[in-house]
Amino acid sequence: MKNKKDKKVTVMIGGGDSSLFVKVKKGTKVYIGNGLWQEAGLTLEEARKRTNKKLDKMYKEIIREERKEQVKQKMKSIFRK
Repeated sequence: MKNKKDKKVTVMIGGGDSSLFVKVKKGTKVYIGNGLWQEAGLTLEEARKRTNKKLDKMYKEIIREERKEQVKQKMKSIFRK
């Protein structure tokens, strides 16, 4: 019987006859081979949550940069007068 607390998962790299199976810790980033990195052992829901968190962080950073630019423009217009 498999231990439920075991944090290692089996990852298949490649496909067909040339596939390779490797045991790694859950969450470890594994290079798939076609230019992509995949986190090992994540369910679709976990991957979706992590992606949404990353997107939210990126959106907040974009908004912050836009606000900085607006403040700079406003300050320039105030000091020109």
